This record gives sequence, structure tokens and C-alpha cells, in this order.
Amino acid sequence: MERERFFPEAFDKTRQDNMGIPNTEDEQPSGTTKNIEKLVKEGGIDIARADGLKALAKKLGITLGKNIRENEGALTKLCPDFPRLQREAKAAKKKDQESQKAQDKETKKKACWAKNSEQVSAVAKRTGVRLTPGELQTKQWRKGQSWYKNGKYCECEIHQRGLLEKVVDQPVLKTKLRINKKTHVMQKLSEPLTRKGGFDWTEDFDGIFHAGEARYLIDFKSIVEGGGAQTRSIREINDFIEAQFNYLLNNPKDTKTRFANLLDGEILYKYTAGNYYGQCGASLLDIYDDTKYGDVKKRVYIGDMLGFAYKYVREPDITSS
Repeated sequence: MERERFFPEAFDKTRQDNMGIPNTEDEQPSGTTKNIEKLVKEGGIDIARADGLKALAKKLGITLGKNIRENEGALTKLCPDFPRLQREAKAAKKKDQESQKAQDKETKKKACWAKNSEQVSAVAKRTGVRLTPGELQTKQWRKGQSWYKNGKYCECEIHQRGLLEKVVDQPVLKTKLRINKKTHVMQKLSEPLTRKGGFDWTEDFDGIFHAGEARYLIDFKSIVEGGGAQTRSIREINDFIEAQFNYLLNNPKDTKTRFANLLDGEILYKYTAGNYYGQCGASLLDIYDDTKYGDVKKRVYIGDMLGFAYKYVREPDITSS
């Protein structure tokens, strides 16, 4: 440190010598810029990466240290055009990555439509509604929909309700029915937090309709992007679904109730079918594996609108399909 303070030029020269960098104009090899550019463009060396810098230095016959910034500085001294070449390399790499990402996204989209083509066609034939698989409902997709404004007017729930009404060919009315998570009773209740024990109650169901003797209680949800708030919402959905299973288990005389959790959006797809069948993480469908619920699980639907619609158009009572 003392030597560096009092003899900075000598220190810089020593460091250059140790790193194998020429110290004078006369010592610089001829055609360095041209050689580096050729190596970068034709030699397949990625100078946007640390290992690419080392590979370049090796080709040039010089030794670099472990500090990336010092290495970049050393190569700049050797070749003043190096920063430009590196910027171009990083820009090209970013462009290639974005192009590959877009290509992968398009491939995934086509594969998803192909996978769901039977369901989409069957629902469209019976109802005249062409539903988009939840897996493909992304943030960009939602922004491009004519019905979407800014997410502050419950547009997603309104849209889902409208689609379901076309599928079931009847109004899907709002309801104040809730489930008590401790006593497993269900009743109409507004503003539960104004009373003692209010936190024991679930949210209310978003809709209700009947098909024959079956009574369907609906939960509409749409999550198209990840984040802390969205993760908390998914946890609440999981608690709500568990309350539905426990209600059916503890109320065997109620044989008419069916629950349909219509969960759209690529994030909810990930935490339902995506993770469950891919066996790669937590899923809202994991509750189906709990043997204590027995036949109860047949009366609870968990998935996107398309999946439910496909079941419903084949058999209005989902326990039969």
C-alpha cells in the first residue's frame, strides 16, 4: 500500500507487467483492434462474460487477474476500441436472448392451443364461446383484451361471470354465503369482521346457480403475474378450498352442493395443473391426494374456466363426468 501511495506510476507498471499488458506504444502488437474484433466476431468468444474475457486474453497471449473490472481496463489499454466491442457484444447477446424468449413463448402458445384444442372446440360448439386456456392468460394478454381497463373495476370477475353465464345458459347470481372454518357451517353473512369471531369465516362466494338438483357455488379468480401480494392471494384461495372440502366432509346430508373454483391466469395455472402434473412444486390440487376426503373431492372443481366448461357441457353434474 505504501509503495502504491508514493510511487503510483511504478505500481501501475508493475501491475501491468504482472498481468502481461504492454506498457508503451512501441510494445503494443500491430493490428490489435483488428485481431480482437476478428476473434470476437469470428472466433465465438463471448466478451460479455468473465470467462469470455479470459478466453480472449489467452488467444492474445496475455494473462489476466481475477478482478473483472481490472481485466476490462487492461484490455482497453491494449485496445482502445474494446469497450465498444464489448457493448456491441452485450447488445447482440441481449437481442438474441429476447428473440429466443419470444420464440419459446410462441412455441409454448402453439403447444398449449394444440393440447387444449379438443376442449376449446367442444365448448365453442355447444355454447358459441371460444375460451382461452388459463395457461395462456398472461399480463400482456389481459392488457390486450377490450374488456380490461386497469384492474380497479373488478373487470376480471365481471368477465369470468359473463363467460360462465354463457356456458351454463343462465344468470350466475351474487351471494353472501360463507363457510365457518371452525364449525363447518355455511350461511349468508355480510361484514363478518363486525362481529366476534369474524376471522373464522371465509370470503363469500362470487356466484351461485343451479343445474337440476345440483347447487353450484362459484369462486372467480384471475392472477396473471407473480409477486408477494399474489402469493398471499393464492394462500387465501388454498384456505378457501380447504374450507369447502371440510364443509362437505362434515355435512354429509348436503348432497346437492358443488363447489367450482374457476382459477384463470398463467400464475394460477402454475399453482394448479402446472405444478401438480409437473411434480415441481406446491399446487392447489394437492388436496385431492388427501385420502380422508374420499368421494367429497368429486364435488369440488379446481382449475381454469375452460376445464370446468368442458366438464359441464358434457354433463351438468360434474360428479358424473
